[in-house]
Amino acid sequence: MIGMSDKCFVDSNLFIYGLVQSQQASERWKSDAAQDLLAGVIAQANVVVSPQIINECHYVMTRKFKLEDDRAYSLINEGILSIASLAPLSVSTYHQAFELRKAYHFSFWDSLAIASALQVGCKCFFSEDLQHQLVLQNQMTILNPFLTK
Repeated sequence: MIGMSDKCFVDSNLFIYGLVQSQQASERWKSDAAQDLLAGVIAQANVVVSPQIINECHYVMTRKFKLEDDRAYSLINEGILSIASLAPLSVSTYHQAFELRKAYHFSFWDSLAIASALQVGCKCFFSEDLQHQLVLQNQMTILNPFLTK
């Protein structure tokens, strides 16, 4: 159960689904699910992202979805930065990410996002790309919102 004082990290893929409608009919349900998730997390907890997540969202919006740079910037400001706090990205984040990669065999980028979330005390990490319900350091649970429905 997520409480009002809990911090929850949201991965870039969920923001992208929530902010940009896919042209593929098979992925449109994910937009609805991501929007529901974001509304629920915003109502119940503190949303956290890292600079990496912002960068990934901007890149995917402009490359995959062919949005104009200004439009991607606007969506990120209004749809992410207005609702989320920004976790710092530091040398210690990099070191912790390295240790997470060794222990869990995460990708470099996933381990960096997870390290950011752990460093600011997140209780949950929402992503479709990681092992659902994996508990890290007795602190944070990875949740795939597309599997919890």
